[in-house]
Amino acid sequence: MIEIYRDTAEKVTFKLYVGGVRANSSTAVTVKVTAVDGTVITASSPAAVETVSGIESYSYIIPLSATVKERDLDVEWHYTAASQAGIKIDRVTVVTPY
Repeated sequence: MIEIYRDTAEKVTFKLYVGGVRANSSTAVTVKVTAVDGTVITASSPAAVETVSGIESYSYIIPLSATVKERDLDVEWHYTAASQAGIKIDRVTVVTPY
């Protein structure tokens, strides 16, 4: 579970592993963000890509509009690795900092 603060735009990241080894997606990685109540925050947005030593990591900034209240969000990362499409889902909890 990932925690992000209420009323902020927060970055979440994804690193792809195939067989325990870091790998790159062979297609563009896209992100779908939904609230657990089914509200769609973004249906399909491209993930930002950062490459270090030929290995990619992917990120997406959850918009401020999605963090105006405490709730759980599901972040779905859609990718292709080893010629197969895949999805990784991260649960993100919006919390109020003390």
